Amino acid sequence: MSNILELFPTPVYYSKLEKNFSKKELNLVFKLEQTKISHGKFTTNGRSQDSYVLNNLVFKNRKKEIFKHINHYFNKILNIKNLKPKITQSWITYLDTYESFPPHTHANSFLSGVFYIKSNANIDSISFYKDQNFYLNPNFIEYNVYNSSSWRLPVNTLDIIIFPSFLKHGISTKEDKSKRISLAFNVFVEGNLGNEYTLDYLKL
Repeated sequence: MSNILELFPTPVYYSKLEKNFSKKELNLVFKLEQTKISHGKFTTNGRSQDSYVLNNLVFKNRKKEIFKHINHYFNKILNIKNLKPKITQSWITYLDTYESFPPHTHANSFLSGVFYIKSNANIDSISFYKDQNFYLNPNFIEYNVYNSSSWRLPVNTLDIIIFPSFLKHGISTKEDKSKRISLAFNVFVEGNLGNEYTLDYLKL
């Protein structure tokens, strides 16, 4: 009898928001001032100039709903004690035809997340990338979570995804004519890290 030990897996949490977006929320999303972000010669996307969108009173209830998912990640998946999650920054990302977002990570952050305001799972996705790969380049019969160097996750309106901020992720070029809109956020921690005995105590 043989077994597979899934050693040091990276937890990517995905779920669904319960409530549809209200007219007030959607009006705010479309009224926010935008700026175009360039990632090179051929890759751009739109982003809200406001990088604290979830602090807006219009998103008060939505922020509470998001915290339920963040707390689930902290308490049920990571089993963290003596630390509280805190959303630091939050911003809207807009993708039009032929726009994309190259692979990247989020610095100065513990967790990152995104929920989708306007998205179609038949077309839109987020991709995650593994830094450590096989030193060989074999021809796999079928790709799975063990042998893949990237993983594409289709995303729909109201989907929410939370993952460690060190996990590289990106968005491939949007080929259709619809607009894709999502709200991204970073999460840091408040509380006590380590302990005085091991000389690694830190109060945040």
